[in-house]
Amino acid sequence: MLLHVTPKLHQPSERFHDAVLVDIRIPALGLHLRGGRDVIARTPYPNKEYLVASRKYGRKSVTGFFIQAPAETRDFTVTTRWAVSAEFVLTHTVEYSILDSDCDAASDNMMLWGNLHPSHGGWSSRWPSVAKDWTPGAHAPQMDTYPEASSRSKREGDVRDVINDCGLIVARQERFRLPSLERDRVVMRNNLTERMPLIESAFVSPLCQASIQSAAPASVFMGRTN
Repeated sequence: MLLHVTPKLHQPSERFHDAVLVDIRIPALGLHLRGGRDVIARTPYPNKEYLVASRKYGRKSVTGFFIQAPAETRDFTVTTRWAVSAEFVLTHTVEYSILDSDCDAASDNMMLWGNLHPSHGGWSSRWPSVAKDWTPGAHAPQMDTYPEASSRSKREGDVRDVINDCGLIVARQERFRLPSLERDRVVMRNNLTERMPLIESAFVSPLCQASIQSAAPASVFMGRTN
């Protein structure tokens, strides 16, 4: 299963702080990605108030990163920590649930879910009924620094915040349901996906590596019997 996630932080320009990506943990996939070593924060969107985590790979600002995960992956949690003003640590936890097993990829980039023009691959809609009224701006996972920033972006869905005495959102927990997608839809290169990461930059879950290694003896055994 090829997963694409986009841990992001929104900081309003009028109260901008120098945020630093601390780390990203994905326990179900055996991944702990450290800021500055494995992942970095860049600004791939026209709105430079958004910081988006990506693999420390190349120079281009891209949206998120790929993970090669076990084929049976359906539920996983991504916890991202951001340090703000060298004083506060903000923790953003997103519980992902893939709604079906029709395809072998998934992305929290909702722009890829719908009917796509032939110039973008001509893919038919994979938009799930549970997300019938969802919009990317209101429902795609993101961390905000201040509640008023969250209200301006009209955050909706299953989102719970913890706010400290300084008015910062120091913790946010979200649940996000997403459809499976065709792998070619996710890795295609066109003007819709020009800011997507490259497939060769994907992190590989240790669980995938373990399954390959555990399968090797069986393959050898079968080879001897043929």
